[in-house]
Amino acid sequence: GLAEELAKAQQQVRAAEDQLRLGHMNQALAGAAHAALLATLHLEKLEDTGVQQKDPETWQKAALAANRAQRQKALLERRRNHFAAELVLAQARATSAAATGAANARKEDKGLQAAARKALADLAKAQSQLASASKLLAKAEQEAKEPPTTAYAKRTLATYPVVSSGRRLALARWITERRNPLTARVAMNHVWLRHFGKPIVPSVFDFGRNGQPASHPALLDWLACEFMDRGWSMKSMHRLIVLSSAYRMESTNDAGNAALDPDNRHLWRMNVHRLEAEAVRDSVLAVAGSLDTATGGPDIDYNLGLTTPRRSLYFRHAAEKEMEFLYLFDAANVTECYQRPESIIPQQALALSNSALVLAQARLLARRLSTETPASVEAFIKAAFEHTLSRGPTAQEQATCRQFLAEQTGLLRDPARLTRFGAGAPGPVAPSADAAMRAREDLIQVLLNHNDFVTIR
Repeated sequence: GLAEELAKAQQQVRAAEDQLRLGHMNQALAGAAHAALLATLHLEKLEDTGVQQKDPETWQKAALAANRAQRQKALLERRRNHFAAELVLAQARATSAAATGAANARKEDKGLQAAARKALADLAKAQSQLASASKLLAKAEQEAKEPPTTAYAKRTLATYPVVSSGRRLALARWITERRNPLTARVAMNHVWLRHFGKPIVPSVFDFGRNGQPASHPALLDWLACEFMDRGWSMKSMHRLIVLSSAYRMESTNDAGNAALDPDNRHLWRMNVHRLEAEAVRDSVLAVAGSLDTATGGPDIDYNLGLTTPRRSLYFRHAAEKEMEFLYLFDAANVTECYQRPESIIPQQALALSNSALVLAQARLLARRLSTETPASVEAFIKAAFEHTLSRGPTAQEQATCRQFLAEQTGLLRDPARLTRFGAGAPGPVAPSADAAMRAREDLIQVLLNHNDFVTIR
């Protein structure tokens, strides 16, 4: 018993030593493979930059180094493979000897006879593999002794197949399968939210069991079916919604309806909601005729938001790269796009009052409207309201604006009545030197600060 245990322990030690040696060989091979890759990459870079023609000597040195590195890698790989084949052969011999002995002892046992035959076949296969490994090792050793050349093995880069596997198409078809209209329902909930200010399913981020139920489930299902029936056309659904009677309702409050449905759950009026941050900035530029409507192109530095008239869509927007003007008006969250919050903070009014962008566009619009209505104060006030607030002034607003223009003009004509204060850097558009024109510029600035300018009714 003790002799058998000792023999077994010695066998385990030899096996462990063999595995350790194999591990060392794998480690050396990994280092050689890394060195060969670096040498090959360096040589390819030289060829890509035209060094082979410009400086043949430098290229030749790099090619010789790549050839040596690749030969060394091949030699270590063949040695590792040869040693691994020897281990497999030794194991196959031991297994075959044991199986043959057991089969000879019990010749009537068909299972043992089959196991012995399989062990012999595995032994023959291991011998063949060792013979092949020996030939390859001999070839690698011979090549390693020869002087290096500039011939080297180029990397084999994987290329995309000519014919797609179809897996992404299958996934897309599965997502848009009519028997599971979840995708269409989620999409229509988002579209409804953008147009009406409130979603049909309040939990726009969760349509599962933890989400909130739809306020109008039949409406959402109908919109989802229409969306799929119209070939998943967003444009068609936008047209359908904005031409509906629900969308074209007034936002005016009604005391009777408000008493019955204060939350407007039954859509008896249009929800009043605020413009999104990008639309606020773009509207300031648009009413003055300064908005650059060009499409496409690279993203724009967010620091140029107050001086570049491009649409807000094209400015860089990241976690630490947000335009401050948009941030104040609840710009899009960079990590999710479910539903934007609507906050009311003093900084929003300050941004519209003191922003160089708003001041410049107010002055430009005032001068353009004054050119169109040079003599009539009444016409200027009416045009100012229509351009900025998309409505005409009420009688009271008309009188108040007329009084403001008169008083502001008189104040600006008498510098002694003005109070100086420290100003920042001059804006892109200087204020008018004419008191009457300056008063009109101030009126436009006031209207751009009006609640109706940032509100959708």
